[in-house]
Amino acid sequence: MIKVDLDHEKNNTERLLISAGVIAFAAAIWHLLCILGGPSWYAFARAPHALIESAQQGTYLAPAATIIVAGLMLTCSAYAFSAAGLIRKIPLTTAAL
Repeated sequence: MIKVDLDHEKNNTERLLISAGVIAFAAAIWHLLCILGGPSWYAFARAPHALIESAQQGTYLAPAATIIVAGLMLTCSAYAFSAAGLIRKIPLTTAAL
């Protein structure tokens, strides 16, 4: 009979969730830094041409789109941390994951 260590599996799942949360958080911060860095940062991040042009022209499309994407990434990070038990449980965590 094969003995399964459930604590070990749970520990691995938590590690993966924490890793995913950290990666999503770092990506969100990178996106927000692109706003401060300007058009060259958008180009380096391989943003769509329309966003690079928006950053060059100083319109609100680039920062608004960047904030929306960063917000989605921060939401993913929060759900991953919630599922790993680092922060309190967020509603619909199971459905979100």
